[in-house]
Amino acid sequence: MSKCSPQVYDILTSKASMNSPLIEFYTDKADIAFDVNKQYTNILANCDKYGWAIYKPTDEVEQYDGKIDTGRYYVETTENFALEGNGWYCDYVVEKSLKYKLITEEDFKLQVKASKDLKPNQFNKFVLDVYDKFERPNQAINGFIGLLGKSKTTNHQYYFESDYNVVANELIHNEDDIHIRGIYKDNDNTTSANLLNLHDEDLQNLIQEAQNNTQEPIMYQLSINKEMPMWETHYQYT
Repeated sequence: MSKCSPQVYDILTSKASMNSPLIEFYTDKADIAFDVNKQYTNILANCDKYGWAIYKPTDEVEQYDGKIDTGRYYVETTENFALEGNGWYCDYVVEKSLKYKLITEEDFKLQVKASKDLKPNQFNKFVLDVYDKFERPNQAINGFIGLLGKSKTTNHQYYFESDYNVVANELIHNEDDIHIRGIYKDNDNTTSANLLNLHDEDLQNLIQEAQNNTQEPIMYQLSINKEMPMWETHYQYT
């Protein structure tokens, strides 16, 4: 598993990082062409010759050194058929692009090379085991790949507070999505509202209802949902 710096993480999860393989045609004379979409099983079992990149906290963006190794490369190009214009491309794609003269060495600008890599057939036995043990192995592989696609996780915090001033301070200063619920002696008067996402009219109605209700909550329940990127390090790099 990669434990990359925030700088490299941002590159890997950005829209400028092209994940699609190079479009190739093996013959210029054909009647039918097929596009095989989401062929996760074959990709997982048979990676290209560069293997699987593992990034470390010390890996960083550098000027292109003229040699293609396992990693990603920033290329400036007007090619929008086989490629998708300017962006970060993986090792195998840029090698093929050079072979077909879609880009030149001068188009390479930056690189992020992986400190470690796994061999191309690293997951071959895993794929075989899945096909041996699951009735629908293709769905199992697709589900496994889907779990790897998460780039963010949500941290949920819940706590109770009886001091209204503390609650108001949380609402004013907390930039995250905060949810406040008043708890009353009479359960029928329990109210809940996401104050940051209310429309003006709904917020005004809520304020009016609160003004008409003279009963004060005996306690408040606060919940904060904070999205965090899933990089694996606390080191700070720029």
